[in-house]
Order: sequence, then C-alpha cells, then structure tokens
Amino acid sequence: MSALGIVGARPDEEGFVSVQLPSEAIFPVYAEEVGYIQERVRLYMDQNHWPQITDRQDVDRMVVLELFCYRWGVWLSRQRDWWGDAIDAKQVQGWLKEHNTELRQLKKHLGIDKVARDKQRGEDSVAAYIANLQIRAKEFGIMRERQLDRALELFQQLKALLTLNQNCDAKEQREMHVTDEDLLEWLRDVAIPEFDEIDEHFRTHQQKTWVRSM
Repeated sequence: MSALGIVGARPDEEGFVSVQLPSEAIFPVYAEEVGYIQERVRLYMDQNHWPQITDRQDVDRMVVLELFCYRWGVWLSRQRDWWGDAIDAKQVQGWLKEHNTELRQLKKHLGIDKVARDKQRGEDSVAAYIANLQIRAKEFGIMRERQLDRALELFQQLKALLTLNQNCDAKEQREMHVTDEDLLEWLRDVAIPEFDEIDEHFRTHQQKTWVRSM
C-alpha cells in the first residue's frame, strides 16, 4: 500500500480501485472517486484524534457515506452515472436524502457536527474554561492586593492612634478621641468595615458573574 492509501496502482476490470480506510479496512471505489475519498480521510485524520479502533470504524462509515453522497451528487448534476448511463433521478435523490440523514447522525455521534464544533470553540470549551480561570485568578489577586494595601494603611492609622493614646493623659485622650473606648469604636466602625468593603464589592460584582456561569 502506498502512502496515499491506495492498494494497487491500476483500476481492476470493473473500474474499481481499493483504498485503505482509517481503520485499515480495504474498500473499493471507482477510479473517479479516489482523489475525493483520500482527501476526506486526510482532513479528518489530520484535524481530529481517534486512537480507538471503534472510533476509526465509525470514521470509515462516515467517509463511505460521504463518498456515496458525493457520487450521487455528481450523477444528479450530470443525469448520468460514471459509465454514461442515464439515472433515475428520483431514486438517486432518495438515496442521497437517506444517506445525508445517517451522515448527520454519525457526525453528531463522533462530536464533529457544527453544534459540537461551536461548543468546543465557545464558552463551554476547555480552552475557554482555562482562560476564564486565569481571568478570575487575576481579579482575585487584584482584590487581595487591595485588601493588603488597605490593611497596611489601617494598621498604620491604628499604630498612630495607639501611640497617641499611650503618650496622652486621660484628659488629653478624651479631648483627642483616643481613649481605649474610642480605639475600639474606631476598629468596629471604621477599620473593619472599610477592610470588609473591598471583599464585599468583589463578591457582589466580579464573583457574582462567576457564580452565574458555573
């Protein structure tokens, strides 16, 4: 067998040439059809990965169905078969319709119909899922950096208030609002809410859209 999948260099007495299908099964086609079926096999096998023999056997069926549809399509356009004999157009159209239906179902089974391709390229694809994870991780990291920055600012403010509290007597503490009670109030009403506000904004904006898409 050659690299092109042809078994035998010349057509037999009836005009058939044997070609090797993806499962390595041998199938006879008319000489006029060799180029078509070889190209279909090459494209399908280059663009997809089917390591299992059962999948390859389904691919065999698919390319043979496509071959029949190609054959009858050409015959209908010419109103004659490969040997120049007139065809029954109505009968051939019936064959074509039946095989096209089976072909669509087989492509769906193999996951290469348009719906499957669109899904693979779209939001449900693995690539899109990984890309979304990267975006979410980046947004989460930004939120954590904002929290850290704000925590450092609040800590410096608390440190200054504590220093002032320790360096003042009771009267000065009351006048400057740095009593122990004032510090606890500042922690409760200012520091903690401001820190939590960053997380709350993240959850109600960016993270909220994640939950809807999970």
